[in-house]
Amino acid sequence: MKKRIIIITIILTLTIGIIYETIGIYKTLTNKSNIDELTQVNVNELKDNKNLAIMVKSSSEDEYSEMKSRDSWPEYPKYIYMKAECDDGNGSKLVGTNVINYDEKTNKLTMTTKTTLYCTLYFAEPGDAYSLLVKQGGDTFKTVPSDSTMHRFVGEYGTVKNNYICFGTTNQGDCIENPDKYMYRIIGVVTGENDLNLKVGQIKVIKATPLKEDNGNVKTMGWTNPNSDFTWDYTDTTSSSGAILRYYLNNDFYSAIQEPWKSKITTQQWYKGNDTQATSATGITNEKKQKTNDSKNTAGYPIGLMYASDYYNSWTYVTNTKSWLHITHGTGSSSTYSNHDEWTMTWYGFHSAGNSYRAWRVEKDGSLEYTGFPTATLAVRPVFYLSPDVKLSGLGTEDEPFIIS
Repeated sequence: MKKRIIIITIILTLTIGIIYETIGIYKTLTNKSNIDELTQVNVNELKDNKNLAIMVKSSSEDEYSEMKSRDSWPEYPKYIYMKAECDDGNGSKLVGTNVINYDEKTNKLTMTTKTTLYCTLYFAEPGDAYSLLVKQGGDTFKTVPSDSTMHRFVGEYGTVKNNYICFGTTNQGDCIENPDKYMYRIIGVVTGENDLNLKVGQIKVIKATPLKEDNGNVKTMGWTNPNSDFTWDYTDTTSSSGAILRYYLNNDFYSAIQEPWKSKITTQQWYKGNDTQATSATGITNEKKQKTNDSKNTAGYPIGLMYASDYYNSWTYVTNTKSWLHITHGTGSSSTYSNHDEWTMTWYGFHSAGNSYRAWRVEKDGSLEYTGFPTATLAVRPVFYLSPDVKLSGLGTEDEPFIIS
């Protein structure tokens, strides 16, 4: 009898345990479901939430101001989401997407923490030019995972059709008839905070075709002479020594630009990279480790070249040989085909093989390589940033490029 009671007790205990465990699992799943449901909410539900502050900044203002009325959310694309700062309740600031993320197109907030926080969201108005680019660029004008500071044109040559821009003339006919002189293309727009003193709304442009000689042939240049290190910061300001390419771009090329166009270009430092013996394009992750820092010109320079990351990010979703930013435009029969490799301004660093400095370059086949010796003569396409207050008009196509005012 005692044996039977013991067996029954064991069975009851196991049964109760299983029931409780099942209930616990059910509660866990239910709670997880509730958490997931609560972590992604429509912003309209938070208009009156006192734990959420909205700070906005006009393109004409330097400081953020709090949005007092919650009748409407900062409208995209007039305003773009910049960042979030959250207080964890213990006096610590938590910054970035590890805490909160906002999707402008779906108007959804996603919280990645289960704790109650006081959060401040920051929005900025990049200006009318950005809004027009959003409209005209469509799916080819987007952010890329590796860069939160710019909204870029991304895609194949034939699909990116709305980033042509005239510089140096307001006559579209002149621009179309003489693309080597006037036609540029938009790489992207600054939309996030950075350490180069670039403002939200600044447009980054690149010459649509490589520089040409007077006879129409592609102009090729080396970066430095054989006796200097590979660096954008070489302090000798003469054209015969040091950073020869930097000197040419910021003296010969820049000096030839007439007003009012010259005043539309801003001067800033540039990223130059500090990579050492990277084995693939992923080496561009070190690109922002160093900035240009010429002791004789601390403000920086107005003219640069595209970064290795500019090229890499232009084909994030396509194959590199078909990138719109490829100098051959993906085909050897194009009128802009240069039959030359092209410089970027990203320093690869010192390469032990050959005991020499190297630089990233775009090769004729579209690949991004780090085998460029600084004395090699390659094609060049100047790059610069426009002032954030410029206005655009037009469709941005090759037949009706944007006009700057």
